[in-house]
Amino acid sequence: MIYRVVSGDSNDTIDGVLSELRERRLDWAPMFAFLDPRNLDAKWTTIEKLADFKRRYRNKVELWVLCFSSAIPRVLGLGGEGDTSVGAEQVTAFYGTDEWQEIKHGRDQGALDAAKAREEYVNLYRWRLERVLGYRITHSFEVKNTGGSPLYHLILATDNETGSKIMRDIYSKAAPEHEAMRREAAERLRIRRDAARGLQSLFPAGEFAAGSPGDVAPYVHEAPWEPYRRSGRGSPPRDSA
Repeated sequence: MIYRVVSGDSNDTIDGVLSELRERRLDWAPMFAFLDPRNLDAKWTTIEKLADFKRRYRNKVELWVLCFSSAIPRVLGLGGEGDTSVGAEQVTAFYGTDEWQEIKHGRDQGALDAAKAREEYVNLYRWRLERVLGYRITHSFEVKNTGGSPLYHLILATDNETGSKIMRDIYSKAAPEHEAMRREAAERLRIRRDAARGLQSLFPAGEFAAGSPGDVAPYVHEAPWEPYRRSGRGSPPRDSA
């Protein structure tokens, strides 16, 4: 395997990388981009460039994005002293639109709870990947910490049915495995805390935490719904399959 590391901000270096690939006539090849946008640093303009790179071919560049929807409130506070303007610009750059403000307003007014707001933030990103950039399908998988709180969503955008099938299989297998690992990690943490207090567990962490396969909901693909609006439109369909 041959690889090359390009230093710098990927939002700035992406043009040169894609230009080089095009000059070397590699734009026909299957391509997969994994984006881990710390503090939502991956700009929508970068996503647009990736999506546009192979438009004359059958399938666009496949995208796998870590969407940290739970980071939005923290990012909005980057300006300090209640100033959300700096963070707001960053969130808008991440989405390529200020439509996310509708969701924030709903959260601020109590129309959305924290879980529902996170769901709507992720949905807005998927909606734009499909409706704005033209990806055929997106998949989303939620990753939680040992306490069961959401950490981020893994979002795949693809035009390729094979890629979609692979991701369905991966997410279907990952759901119970991830939950089992999360439970075991949580139980090990509890045992360590009990040991520090002089208590002893009657069961090994893995045995107690594993649970049964029926405890974990299987992965079911849901298409993104119309984004949330203050009028109330945009709630997910209840009969998604």
